[in-house]
Amino acid sequence: LLSLRSALLKAIEMQREKGVIKHSLEAQLIVHFSLSDEHKQLLADFVNLLCKQNQSLESFLKEFLIVSNVIIQQQTDDLGATELGGLSARVEQAQGIKCPRCWNWDVTDNKDGLCRRCQRVLHV
Repeated sequence: LLSLRSALLKAIEMQREKGVIKHSLEAQLIVHFSLSDEHKQLLADFVNLLCKQNQSLESFLKEFLIVSNVIIQQQTDDLGATELGGLSARVEQAQGIKCPRCWNWDVTDNKDGLCRRCQRVLHV
């Protein structure tokens, strides 16, 4: 997980340097895993642990990396290689608007601009 985090944070930093995003919470990550059998099993075991806690890999990675969205896709179309073998990614500006409470970006129709998570927390 730490190697994965390091590789993806480096990809985010490269986009910050280019001015695509200013802060990691402005980022949406699209990732693809093409792992060895051993690493596939480790990832599968980890996903099973997350499922037992009613959490998805995407939501875990979103919080682990402090980004607004993570999408795991099945193909490597339009993704670049990272420093971690078997991991491809693209960093782009997250869709929607910045939530005034948590600063995550989300597509929302809330009159106060709250993201879906904050709406659930505040029962709005």
